[in-house]
Amino acid sequence: MRASMLNPDVTASPGAGILDLSYGEHLLVWTLRRVIVGGGESPLIRREFADAFGDEAEAALIAFHSFIVLLNRDSRRRFSIGHPGCAGLTFDERHLLTVVATAQHEADARLDAQLRWLVRREGQDDLRVAVTRLARLLGEHSIDLPLSWG
Repeated sequence: MRASMLNPDVTASPGAGILDLSYGEHLLVWTLRRVIVGGGESPLIRREFADAFGDEAEAALIAFHSFIVLLNRDSRRRFSIGHPGCAGLTFDERHLLTVVATAQHEADARLDAQLRWLVRREGQDDLRVAVTRLARLLGEHSIDLPLSWG
């Protein structure tokens, strides 16, 4: 994960904070922050995914990491990601939650628009596959993300 994906001077945007999130939204933001700040996966992340996904924890971790790696590789710009423990959400964290929720709710036209905004053209198909896989695994484990961010 390139360090440029994290903006260490980020301030949370006004609005809903981490405590206002659903379980699935919180899991994704918490994991994103830990992976980026910590430089990778940790035993704590593995345990959380085991609790959430049971026997499919490894598949969910791979799907999550694929989503983040592809986003990092093909992004149009640097993203602002909050530090672990920060109570607020950044605009980019909210947008990434929207992307996953949109994929989970199979809103294809909306997902296409979001992918065009997030990543360069050559990365859109790969990112679509990754986010769809992650969204499917979340849904299969009754971790539903509300379509409420946009």
